[in-house]
Amino acid sequence: MAICRNALKMTGTKFHADLIMTARLALVVMVVLAVTSLTARAAGSVLSKADQECLGCHSVKGLEKKLANGETLSLHVEGPAFAESVHNMIGCAVCHRNIALEPHPPLKTKIASIRENSLALTKVCNSCHAAIFKLYEPAVAR
Repeated sequence: MAICRNALKMTGTKFHADLIMTARLALVVMVVLAVTSLTARAAGSVLSKADQECLGCHSVKGLEKKLANGETLSLHVEGPAFAESVHNMIGCAVCHRNIALEPHPPLKTKIASIRENSLALTKVCNSCHAAIFKLYEPAVAR
């Protein structure tokens, strides 16, 4: 009977060692897949065709628009930074609905000033980030 117990112990130990080895292998595979995914995202391969088209122009340093009031609005977007951000999942057109790609430029709406543009975009940002905006709202007197 001692031989049987030893055989069972050996079998159990081998099973345990195989299980640990399989778990380690699975962990290595998951890490490799995660790194590959991050590398692909950094390379911009996860950007939609439309976003790649937008960044084709907007990633050019120095891209700007002269406004009627004399101000200069920067239209430059850091392509790699956008590709790595959470915003790449929703794309350019979700936040910039007032801009059509086909007749672009010109814009559907006129930009009177940099401040007006910032305020308009803040309203767009608020649609997804309302909880953050609440943190910065001044307390309302009751």
